[in-house]
Amino acid sequence: INPADLRRLCRDDLAFAELQRLLSQLAHRSPAVESDFTPPQPRRELSVEQYRLQQAEAAAKLAETKYRSIFENAIEGIFQTTPAGRYLNANPALARIYGYDSPEELIASLTDIEHQLYVEPNRRQEFLHLIQTQGVVSDFKSQVYRRDGSIIWISESARIVYDEGRLLYFEGTVEDVTEQQRSQVALSHSQVALAQRERYLEALVEVQRRLLSLEHE
Repeated sequence: INPADLRRLCRDDLAFAELQRLLSQLAHRSPAVESDFTPPQPRRELSVEQYRLQQAEAAAKLAETKYRSIFENAIEGIFQTTPAGRYLNANPALARIYGYDSPEELIASLTDIEHQLYVEPNRRQEFLHLIQTQGVVSDFKSQVYRRDGSIIWISESARIVYDEGRLLYFEGTVEDVTEQQRSQVALSHSQVALAQRERYLEALVEVQRRLLSLEHE
């Protein structure tokens, strides 16, 4: 600043001297002022929000990876079907249980679960009635056709998936229980045969008792 310009701005010499003293003090303090200056920082709220968003995205990706791993490597069949009876999704285990080479082939081939899958035509309707009245189905055993036409026993457990009150699809698992059913049938036959044998022996003992009774008369 030009001192002559400052002198014209002041009313008298005393005011001019006071202004020079203040300017001198500011000049001596200016380095400290500059050293204390901190550049504007980004809003902390924004950076925290971005961090939380990144954490949420990472957690979602990790959860999706874990779910996909479980879905692909599960021993049990996993499915998503529409109420109308079409497959939306299926895992490799379900494809193997039903005799298909891949989930994609299963989804493309099985387009009418009620008539293509179940041996008993009304079985799908029973499944729909149970899941729509109870919300879940557990250990629902049925005979179904495999791709090659052979028949196996399966056990289904499923639930309804909603979105804001709207039914989206059924989601559940399938287990091949053919061997268990065969074992139960064989056991049942054995039990029936054993009961028949016991009744036969009881009848035979009764006949012998009566014959002995007649001999003593």
